[in-house]
Amino acid sequence: MSKKPGPVQAKYGEVQSHPGYELLRRVSHWPDDDVENEKRIAAENSISPSNTLTDGFHELRVRFTFSRWRHFTSEELERAQTVWQQTIQVQEHFNDLEMRIRNFALTLLVAVLAATGVVLQDGNKTLAAMLIVGALISWAAFYVMDRWWYHPLLRGAVAHAIKLETQIAPQIPGIGLTTAIADASHTVIRGKVRDSTTKMRWFYGLIGGMLGLILLVIIIFTPLGGTGDQSESPAPTQTATVSAP
Repeated sequence: MSKKPGPVQAKYGEVQSHPGYELLRRVSHWPDDDVENEKRIAAENSISPSNTLTDGFHELRVRFTFSRWRHFTSEELERAQTVWQQTIQVQEHFNDLEMRIRNFALTLLVAVLAATGVVLQDGNKTLAAMLIVGALISWAAFYVMDRWWYHPLLRGAVAHAIKLETQIAPQIPGIGLTTAIADASHTVIRGKVRDSTTKMRWFYGLIGGMLGLILLVIIIFTPLGGTGDQSESPAPTQTATVSAP
């Protein structure tokens, strides 16, 4: 069973850049179409393996654990399916908790930004800056709770479900839901594979950076003002003194 399921690329076997490779193409018995197709595949470099072997075939023993497959009985399969279903429920539970944390964090952030706008209209620059600082601290707290509290538990449930699916998939076709979701969650951005943890860092980091920018704008560019509208005091009335004849 692989530590991370997916295709394996034998990168140590790539020789397209070797000086003698062009000579091999010319003397090869390959048809011209096969040679051109091989050139196109090498130029595209569209391979996105989950595992890459760089030194030799022996790396398979490091990246994979090989064991003899055993045919499960009907009773064992039934118990395994029950465990798998409970593991899926645990995944849904932690995923729901993470989404609630993010929704609550965004709701609180919108409320703080609205309050900051009202305070700035009253000219209270200090209170507006304090609100943004409080929002930054709260946003960082939500990230710590999400990233280091619930997300590791979700990843643990996913890893356990993938292990179960690998064991019983040969006898239960179509049970690889968690494996399919885990593969689909890996997004290629700027030539690198980004997993859910990386995308979470971007989510919190970008919004946290925007909050910091807003704080900087408030501190530098917002003029000082009073704490509210000040009504003009009425001008003193002048009285004339008339002397009696």
